[in-house]
Amino acid sequence: MTLGLTTGLGFGFVYVSAVTAVLTSFPERRGLVAGVVVGAFGLGTFVWAPAAQALLDAGTHWTRVFLLFGLSALVVLPLLSLGIRSPWRRHQRPGEHAGASGLSLGEALRAPLFWLVFAAYTLVTTAGLMWFAHFKVFGVSQGMTAAQAAFLASLTAVGGALGRVLMGYASDHIGRFPSLIGASALEVGLFVGFGLGVPHAAIFAFAALSGFAFGTWLALYGPTSTDLFGMRSAGSIYGALYLSYGIGGLAGPMLGGLLADLSGDYALAFFVMAGVCAAGGALFLLAMLRRPPQFAHPPAAEEEFPV
Repeated sequence: MTLGLTTGLGFGFVYVSAVTAVLTSFPERRGLVAGVVVGAFGLGTFVWAPAAQALLDAGTHWTRVFLLFGLSALVVLPLLSLGIRSPWRRHQRPGEHAGASGLSLGEALRAPLFWLVFAAYTLVTTAGLMWFAHFKVFGVSQGMTAAQAAFLASLTAVGGALGRVLMGYASDHIGRFPSLIGASALEVGLFVGFGLGVPHAAIFAFAALSGFAFGTWLALYGPTSTDLFGMRSAGSIYGALYLSYGIGGLAGPMLGGLLADLSGDYALAFFVMAGVCAAGGALFLLAMLRRPPQFAHPPAAEEEFPV
């Protein structure tokens, strides 16, 4: 528990700070830049996981692996942070502060719209993280080898990285809520397909698409937050909204496992999660229909991309 709490706390500090920095520095392209940064977090698994496995295979004790990784982070992250500015000075007009417009954290927490979006995100991440926690066991239950079931993780991660970048970019043009609703509808269809039963080849494709939908949700946390509540308290409001991910991470895996144990297979769990995800998508739609205020914060083109 201590490891989980300290790791999660450190992850939250770095994650929210990095995303907030790019949101305030590139306000016209918040979806794209947030997608790129969030995608980089996901791709980090491809660097650290093989490195950890190589050290373990070489006989390094797991406590020593944690120590080496912790010391590496202690050295590398502060050095990389020296290049981060929020916002970059060239993106501000004379006398303008990018964080001047918008709500405070307290004002956002008193707004029903915040809790509507919070509830929507809680539901969709509950469904999405159920898949992340159970895909390997599900794959084995479908007759896959352990290696084939593990490959689902790679496909989910690749789909997630693509979803974060591509849908982050698309959301700058079609809007955050249409992107979120589309991802929710896609995931509902995938869960129904999983529940009805599909061949192995389709499971691999569904895994990648499930990662794509989940990556869309993850990339649009920050841009949706700043669209609705402005940049005055961008970091704190984003962090408060991101707590819904933690709730989903607790509820999804536990509920999925409980339903699978009670029914004897994953069909019921997938159908329930399809309903949970559909409810989340409906709340995103309701939030969109409320016609919430938009805080665009557009800088001059020559400031965004100086010659």
